[in-house]
Amino acid sequence: MLWMLALACSQAPAPEAPPAPADVEPAPVEAPAPEVAATPPSAPTLPAMPTHCAEGETVHFACAVKGDKVVSLCGVGDAMQYRFGKLGAVELAAPAKPSKEAFGYAHEAWVRAEADAVRMVNEGVSYWLVDKIGGGAFGEGDMNNFTGVVVVEDGKELARLPCVGPTETRISGLESQLAKIGYLE
Repeated sequence: MLWMLALACSQAPAPEAPPAPADVEPAPVEAPAPEVAATPPSAPTLPAMPTHCAEGETVHFACAVKGDKVVSLCGVGDAMQYRFGKLGAVELAAPAKPSKEAFGYAHEAWVRAEADAVRMVNEGVSYWLVDKIGGGAFGEGDMNNFTGVVVVEDGKELARLPCVGPTETRISGLESQLAKIGYLE
């Protein structure tokens, strides 16, 4: 019998709440507080990329080397120019008129290393912009993970200037634009 009473109670409509008196205002509903985005930690400020390239020129390669010098390979339209010296005081800009023909591109891959390089020849001296990852190939211990400039004349290395600090290198993207040459030949 109790079960019949429970069934009857569960099916009976719930009594309505009495209406609120006319002189009582409803309680205000508070809007949820707006979510405040977490402020990300500020990123460290990186020093500006040292380059001799002017605004509007493409920076194919740029870095500082010892002696407070900067080396840059700047794209001017489809031509390029190698620039070297202190910022604001370029010592060598070659070729004198930007061109594409003065440059060659080399890519070399070894078992544990890979390198991209662009060569510019000026008055018999080759200026190689090198970006090499890995090493141990052919006894080139001092060229492991080397990014910088190698200066060669008559097959003899005159200077090897590694990049220091921030480096911009896009020389691998020049493969389809420049004549293919042998690596450091």
